[in-house]
Amino acid sequence: MVASALENSADPVSSASGALEPVVRQGSGLVDIDDAIQATTRITPGTLSLGDDGARTRQALTIENRSRGTVTYTLSSAAAPAIAGRDILFARLEPNPSAVTFTLAGRPVSSLTLPARGAARIGIDIAPDPGLSEGAVYGGYLVFTPTDDNDPPLRVPYAGYKGDYQTVPVLTPTTQGFPWLARQTGLSTTGLVLPVYTKQDASAVFTMAPVTFGSRTGADIPFVLVHLNNFARRIRVEVLRPGRRHSLGVALTQDYVPRDQVENLLSTPGGTTTALPFDGTVRRGRQHVRLPDGDYQLVVSAEGPLAGRTDAPETWTSPVFRIQRG
Repeated sequence: MVASALENSADPVSSASGALEPVVRQGSGLVDIDDAIQATTRITPGTLSLGDDGARTRQALTIENRSRGTVTYTLSSAAAPAIAGRDILFARLEPNPSAVTFTLAGRPVSSLTLPARGAARIGIDIAPDPGLSEGAVYGGYLVFTPTDDNDPPLRVPYAGYKGDYQTVPVLTPTTQGFPWLARQTGLSTTGLVLPVYTKQDASAVFTMAPVTFGSRTGADIPFVLVHLNNFARRIRVEVLRPGRRHSLGVALTQDYVPRDQVENLLSTPGGTTTALPFDGTVRRGRQHVRLPDGDYQLVVSAEGPLAGRTDAPETWTSPVFRIQRG
């Protein structure tokens, strides 16, 4: 209830050009506390997430008149520009407005009258401009303006993705050719103190012993360095014997993993990769098992952000390496 009141009464912000800032940058807008406190209308949900595919979507909102008198609302929409491009250096605005239709009991309407303490469920059809670039994030505001000039308009922001978000790959190489089998070989000496990794070829040997890097300690263990081009529902690392398909156990699992920086002039070495460590142990059910010395491979599985049970993950298998303790 509090969230909806703050969202409905917020004031969207415009850029220097006079156009609204994209919804994905500002959400509902600037919070307007006094309007939120004094509002006698509530619209739920306070925001609409349209998902992906860019097709026409049908949504519904409940509008409640909590005042002591009858109120008539004019129904309209305010377009905000879409953002196209995933690289901050080359992202661009596309002023392609969506087609918005309000319906009541299946019929298009442009106004709504509610008695005191009355409520209604309004249908919303939103169709993004077909001319939007693939992968653009579009949005705008649904506006409910009371005919009484003393009452400010109420808004519900909406946003969606043009295209199939699940087809955006998670694992991509960038110019460095990731994924890598790697080991930590030091610490960066400029800017942030970050690990430095070196790519390892087949037959690399890891002692699993403690290692000191300046003022920090680590271990001589294998890492897989990946560039996550998209958010991952789950990252999983399993261990195999060379040439075998049977998993010896799970070395690492991470859920809801954010994507890395897009490789550009502003990106940092540590920001474009995610390091996945293997400490020589695996999980089998509820047990943690220490693997003996020998040759192994790591298999990385990356599930897309909207992956279901039947969606195959992206996979990568490391070169063969050896664990040789002591």
